[in-house]
Amino acid sequence: MYEAKPKHQKTNSMKTNLKIGLFIWTFILMIMPAVLSGQTVRIDFYPGSHGDIDIAVKRAVESMGYDTFINYKGRSDSYDYDILLRYRHHEGFMIFNLFGKEGQYSARSAERRVVQGNYRRAIERSLSELFDKEAVITHDRSEWLNLYPAVEKIDSAAYIFYFTAGSAADWALLENKFLTRAGKLLPDFETYYYRTKSQFVSSHGIYDTSSFITKLGGVVIGTEGGGMVRLEKPPVVYVDYLEERTPPLDVPLLENSGSFSTLFLMRNTGFAGSALRYRVFVNDKLVCALEDKKYVRLLMEPGVNTIAVQRTGSRQKRRAAEIEVDTEKGETIFVQIFQNSGLIVQTTLFNINEYDARKNIQDLRLQGSCF
Repeated sequence: MYEAKPKHQKTNSMKTNLKIGLFIWTFILMIMPAVLSGQTVRIDFYPGSHGDIDIAVKRAVESMGYDTFINYKGRSDSYDYDILLRYRHHEGFMIFNLFGKEGQYSARSAERRVVQGNYRRAIERSLSELFDKEAVITHDRSEWLNLYPAVEKIDSAAYIFYFTAGSAADWALLENKFLTRAGKLLPDFETYYYRTKSQFVSSHGIYDTSSFITKLGGVVIGTEGGGMVRLEKPPVVYVDYLEERTPPLDVPLLENSGSFSTLFLMRNTGFAGSALRYRVFVNDKLVCALEDKKYVRLLMEPGVNTIAVQRTGSRQKRRAAEIEVDTEKGETIFVQIFQNSGLIVQTTLFNINEYDARKNIQDLRLQGSCF
């Protein structure tokens, strides 16, 4: 049979629970930070983060009295540490996770939305919450701490970024902007950059218009002196980064492709002319009629070839869009048709790199027959 406890026993039980709760919060708010302070924090680098977020995080952790080092791509896995800090930027949030080396502390996390590009505030507030101390990103006023989203950092001193302009942009102007930004990031560097284009389709109610922009982008890698050095081929760190983030080209090889050059020709030009199968010529010979949102694979003789595209007609016209390519046996190249559709439809061809092609081709289908 149930017996009610005396009132004074209930009161004593409540007081005991209150004391236990206060002790736990005192440990979390006061004793825990004291245990953590003065220890070494390993910060795991997140490839593709905006600008120098890794440096900003390191400065903020150091401002709270910790020794820190950044672990770039596992190269410092063997270094001793007490606390592990991981960060990432995802859908407008800076997200942080804190772990003990041997799991002696429960994993803790904090996140803040990046408002109007203010990464500094999001980092400082997240880390202050995570460590229960005030975190401040400190740096010399003469130092340019880059926290802009237009720059991706892929290693300790390696950045990728690009500049864009209209369809009739001056390539020399874009190149100057690229190298100026590179000089702000690093005093001495090697760089590889390339030219490309991007197609856009805009909806205007009952009709769509298409346009394309020019883009110059690449990678910048810090060096020990030597000023600026332009590389002829993309460096390994850049290729590895693109390989990790670009869908594979899951298309079977054409028969005898090893004895020829392979051309991937892509079209995604928008509403204007979408009912037409654009005529494709190689060295003045009609080889295909390409539909919109499709791509084809064509074999070409190695060497210099002229590819041309026009909207109609079985004979190549003087005003057809043309591009000249120089290929080797077994080589694969990617050419995309770009189009501006205003009062006058303008079509152009551009030889894009493999990684841009692998992204763009995800929105297209392979055309089974050319005619």
